[in-house]
Amino acid sequence: QFLAIRLAGEPTPPVLEAVQQQWATVLPNFPLSYTLLSDEVSRTLSKERMMTDLLVACGVVILSISLVGVYAMTSFASRRRAKEIAVRRVMGATLGQALGVVVLPYLRLVAVAALVTTPPVIVLSLRWLEAYPERISGFTVLAGAVCAVCVTLAGTAGASGWQALGWTRKAVTQTLRLG
Repeated sequence: QFLAIRLAGEPTPPVLEAVQQQWATVLPNFPLSYTLLSDEVSRTLSKERMMTDLLVACGVVILSISLVGVYAMTSFASRRRAKEIAVRRVMGATLGQALGVVVLPYLRLVAVAALVTTPPVIVLSLRWLEAYPERISGFTVLAGAVCAVCVTLAGTAGASGWQALGWTRKAVTQTLRLG
């Protein structure tokens, strides 16, 4: 058996003491045992909060590993194509064009992967959120997915562009002598 009492303000100790005194006058044979709704909600949602924290941590680790992989692949490709980049620079290619030779293939791959994986993630997220009475809108899920894609593309461009930038800025004569 339980009784719910709604208080106008915060459940401060004087307010709780007044409730206990009223309870003792109305039902002196029954002891008062109470819990606050905010404590119940926190206890109920603790699993969801822990799962959310775990998913965020896994996402950060996965994104970090993928960016390290992109960096390694770009490093290998830019080193292998160092002479080609140097020749392009000698022939008048701008720094952006020389960077594009190495960076664009990886950006295309990541963009295709994002286009393939984002719609199912949005659909599954919305289906999962249907189980909760208070849920975020579909627009919020879509905005989160767009932000995730933008962060992934920016990370890929940064990771691949950083390594390629080293080779495109290197002295052309030094690069051509190395090979």
